Amino acid sequence: MKKDTDTFFEQRIEEYKNILSKGLMLSRSQKNWILRKRREYLAEPRKITEVHVALLDELIPLLGYDWKEYQKDIKNPRKSFSERHKEVQKKLEKERKLNARDKLWIKHIRTKFNRTSKGLSSNEITKMDQLIPLLGYDWRDTLIEVPTTIKSFDDHIAIITQSLHSNQPLSLPQKQWLRNKRKQYHNSPDEFDKTHEEILNSLNNLLGYDWKEYLVKAAKSKSFDKQFSEVLSKLSNNQKLNSRQKSWLARQKEYYKGQHRLMTKKRINALDSLIPMLGYDWKINKYERSQPIPFANHVDHIQKSLEANIDLTPKQVKWLNTQQRLFIKDSEKYDPKKIVLLDTLNKSLGFDWKEKKGNPIPKKHYSYYVKSIKKRITEGKKITNT
Repeated sequence: MKKDTDTFFEQRIEEYKNILSKGLMLSRSQKNWILRKRREYLAEPRKITEVHVALLDELIPLLGYDWKEYQKDIKNPRKSFSERHKEVQKKLEKERKLNARDKLWIKHIRTKFNRTSKGLSSNEITKMDQLIPLLGYDWRDTLIEVPTTIKSFDDHIAIITQSLHSNQPLSLPQKQWLRNKRKQYHNSPDEFDKTHEEILNSLNNLLGYDWKEYLVKAAKSKSFDKQFSEVLSKLSNNQKLNSRQKSWLARQKEYYKGQHRLMTKKRINALDSLIPMLGYDWKINKYERSQPIPFANHVDHIQKSLEANIDLTPKQVKWLNTQQRLFIKDSEKYDPKKIVLLDTLNKSLGFDWKEKKGNPIPKKHYSYYVKSIKKRITEGKKITNT
């Protein structure tokens, strides 16, 4: 299992190196993966193996920064050890509280010291030791807040139930506890305590959602619905998507490939319903889309559009016209397998695709022309015969 993990890790690093070496940008999900590794490394260096650290270090020349350091620090020139030490010492002497940045610096120094004995010079160790009386603890020690009382499962349930009955918002520790239970459940549903699951299920009505489901913020959900309805409206009217809408679709593809929690089954099904109108699968890269679409896929997309009572796109109509023209030109040379596939459309089309009856446009597509005629009438324009 460990070997599989290492192989997967190596493959991911190679993928990133390949992207960066071509001068391309990493996607948001790929950047987030590096961010998670940085957080894991800074929180507990031993959690990441030396092999994985070495592989990540190979990205440094291509990234242009050290993955172990926050980019916020990189944008601003990093202060020397002596400068940061003086700042921290000055604050402690004035009995001022250290901010998160100061604490992170001490943590970074401790990490360097614990990882290798040569991480700090003897002079730097001496200077850090001078802070011990002011800090009130040894900077080498990792501070972990130990709760005075450890609550049982029933205690947590009782506190959460009381808060919900009182219409009080759950506290951060309570939300975190529910998140931990959700994570435990998804990691191994079969091993999760069935009694605990039943008790947690009883909270669903009070919570207003299923505790097992990952939550999507309402604001983001509305944003998706709004964007989706705009894209659907344009495609339904055979209009081209603008650059903003294309970027939104590309972002959904990144969420899907990165298995982001925002990409729920409901959203995937909604986006899949756009495939016949788009004329391609939104989950596939542009390069892959540029490759010739298999004949059977063309037929399948058209069949799905017709069955869903969706107007065919101009590209689909053009493609059907081309097949009819090729067949009429030389029916003996036309591939019999293609004929069998296209014949499956006849029932949905309402006529035989092989017979020349003007353009092979299904009746369902006439709504497009009705809309065009209405628009010309309202604009006071003449109606042409074409």
